[in-house]
Amino acid sequence: VALILHRRRSASAERGVREHVHDRLVEGEREPAADDHLVIAVAEIGETVRRRLVPVLEGATIERAEIVDPRLTRPFYPAVVADRLVGETVATVDRRGKYLLWRLASGRTLVVHLRMTGSFRHAPIGALPADTHRRATVLLDTGAEVAYRDVRRFGTWELLDEGHLRPYLATRLGPEPLAPSFCAARLATIADGRRAPVKAFLLDQRRVA
Repeated sequence: VALILHRRRSASAERGVREHVHDRLVEGEREPAADDHLVIAVAEIGETVRRRLVPVLEGATIERAEIVDPRLTRPFYPAVVADRLVGETVATVDRRGKYLLWRLASGRTLVVHLRMTGSFRHAPIGALPADTHRRATVLLDTGAEVAYRDVRRFGTWELLDEGHLRPYLATRLGPEPLAPSFCAARLATIADGRRAPVKAFLLDQRRVA
């Protein structure tokens, strides 16, 4: 799904700014302002984050977890969710829309939604700098530390069992825009008869993930 914004820069200048803003989005600094005049592929951002996490998380076991922001896991207590993560091995890291899916060996899945400013940092244990926007940290048996930061605190972590994951995603997400089966004709069918502004339509993940 693309947020199509008016372009007024030269092609070379726009490419440079686009790369800069895309990197900031991946790192979770902020979303671009309207005057950035860019085409930002929202699904691509989630996929970039997923690919960066795969070599760090897949096959690793969580030895310790700490969630310091109660908003991240509400209505469940952060300590309860953190305790349930300890001892879990991350089998795969998948994505649907802007949801990152940490599929665990137990069959449960940690569903992470980055929202506007969520992002991950990782480094050897003890090497991450202090961060007032850090909301959660997991320590892995590989010696890596993965921290979740979120400036505006809109992101969510939900630990779901296998039976709840499919209906959870089905009620929140439309078809995957990066899937080979997704095409312009399918997008036209989804949009047919709708009178919402283009930006609002494209941001509605129930229509297109």
